[in-house]
Amino acid sequence: MCTLPELLRHATNGVSPLKGIIGEKLQTVSSSPIPPGCSCYGFHLAKDELAPPLNRIDAKFIHVVVHNPEKEITCYPIQRESGEKIYAVSFDFSGCFMALFEHGGILYAAHITTSSDQSVNGRAAFTTLIRGGITNYIVYNPFEGMEDHTAGIIEFTGFDSFHCYSFGQNNHSLRKREVNKNDAHVLTETAHPRPQSRCVLF
Repeated sequence: MCTLPELLRHATNGVSPLKGIIGEKLQTVSSSPIPPGCSCYGFHLAKDELAPPLNRIDAKFIHVVVHNPEKEITCYPIQRESGEKIYAVSFDFSGCFMALFEHGGILYAAHITTSSDQSVNGRAAFTTLIRGGITNYIVYNPFEGMEDHTAGIIEFTGFDSFHCYSFGQNNHSLRKREVNKNDAHVLTETAHPRPQSRCVLF
């Protein structure tokens, strides 16, 4: 078994197999409560639903959160057993943020929108969530220092045992990020998204 980042790095199609089933698998409603200011956009895949080589993953599930550029925060609730490793994935970062957070005892993966004209300000919305009831969180900018449209990947066993990655969707470059839990300073830094390049919904 291998970690998801290593499998993607050596897979011919990278994240394309995961992106390619968004239309088929996307869920926009959830039996779990959705936090204020968030919209449900995502799905999960069990290991036995994955084609080679991704079915060699060292976890039972991949949870995918899909971005909607008109929403401040899209999220997907994650059901898991305590201590169980999961992967959270989102695509097409060019200045947005990825997060994993706990709210009301439920774990969520999230894609936080930033737009250059500030017409959609997910930073402020996520800051409001932090002040209003998030108990633990991880947040980072997957696109920082990358040359390519980027997937964000969080390998998570617990808030004291996680790793964050950036994965180039075209060139398959992989970077491990230094991210601390409950540290939101990245949201206050100046963002420099590519001109005319925004996260898009597939």
